[in-house]
Amino acid sequence: MSNYFKKDIGIILLLTVLFFAILPFFYMHQGLLSIDTGREFYIPQQMLKGEILYRDIFNIYGAFSYQLNAILFKILGVEFKTLYCAGILNSLGIIITLYLLAREFLAKNISALFSITIMFSLVFTTFLYNSNVPYTYSIAYALSSFLLSILFLIKYIKSENSKMAYLACLFAGISLSNKYEFTLY
Repeated sequence: MSNYFKKDIGIILLLTVLFFAILPFFYMHQGLLSIDTGREFYIPQQMLKGEILYRDIFNIYGAFSYQLNAILFKILGVEFKTLYCAGILNSLGIIITLYLLAREFLAKNISALFSITIMFSLVFTTFLYNSNVPYTYSIAYALSSFLLSILFLIKYIKSENSKMAYLACLFAGISLSNKYEFTLY
């Protein structure tokens, strides 16, 4: 696996630098908090106050994202920036994972172009649907864990390394615990 990253580290670094070079133009200018997105900040905050998900708090999404966000609030503080930064890191993970998945089937240049296109259409948009401040973090976390699961599954099929199968199953479980990626499996 380390050899796999060594041959693509230049493109991965380029994607990361491009990502963080563009980020200041969009930082804290994404999401529509007046349209239902406030739930993503309210529910983890209430969980920290002792409310119990599904018993005290009505929710239609999987529990994992709210539990993860509550942990982030506990560690980093209950602020909008906490979840925004979590969304940024998740978005970067999605872009890099998409590049690595594309590299399984395409050339470096086309894979990089594909990732840059996804970066501008998924991450750097100011509309309701972006991966930094998504409509629901359940979908964003499920997408990133689903993509990682597929990447490790492909790696397992190609190498028959059992560690890759375990990682594929772990990320598949995380994706399923977010609820929205059932149909992809």
